[in-house]
Amino acid sequence: MKLWMSRFVGKLGKLIGSMALEATSADSRNDVIATSAVLVSCLVGRFFHIAIDGWTGLCVAAFILWSGYGIARETMSALLGEQADGELVEKLTAMVLRHDGILGIHDLLIHDYGPGRCFASAHVELSAEEDPLVCHEIIDHLECDALRELNVHLVIHHDPVAVNDAEWGRLRQQVEQIARGLDDRLSVHSFRLVRGRGMPRLVFDLAVPYGVDQEEVRMTLREKMVEAGITNPVTVRFDEA
Repeated sequence: MKLWMSRFVGKLGKLIGSMALEATSADSRNDVIATSAVLVSCLVGRFFHIAIDGWTGLCVAAFILWSGYGIARETMSALLGEQADGELVEKLTAMVLRHDGILGIHDLLIHDYGPGRCFASAHVELSAEEDPLVCHEIIDHLECDALRELNVHLVIHHDPVAVNDAEWGRLRQQVEQIARGLDDRLSVHSFRLVRGRGMPRLVFDLAVPYGVDQEEVRMTLREKMVEAGITNPVTVRFDEA
């Protein structure tokens, strides 16, 4: 009965993604192993007159400790937050980009704490000329769709993009080309042209792979921008991806 319970509860736990049921399955399995070990040691002692009770108890204890450690590690991983599933990232990104008016998505962060407890945040680009009420409606629909289709609690930050600003478009294209020329893994987003007194300031985020020397990238990027004739003051914020 315990063996059947272990298999049944284990399958059910995997089906619905329940760590509690999977732990219950492991507990039932350990009961089967412990009881079987006791019966085997009794039979060996009865028929072969060899006392293996101590060694059997030691092995069973070690197995249970190891099993408990594995269950605790998996549970703590879920409580502390696990790395996002690549398939979920692709689905969430595709769901956002398929909506009319969405120009891009970046800074997507996902915190998965188990079934029904997946939270995400993202920056979504929309035209700066779009009515703020329309943008809010689009974002509201996206958050509702994420919860309904993917069971993800999504929070979106609105990034307005000046799509009809010729100077902004030219400078963004140049900076993106320079960044890709340095490393095709670099990507530019949240590109803004801040106008005030004097020359407009360029402000943008640069996504870089883990382990890349950010200061070296900053200096090299600035040198290449000056060579290309871009002498505007620049503020670069780095995102590790």
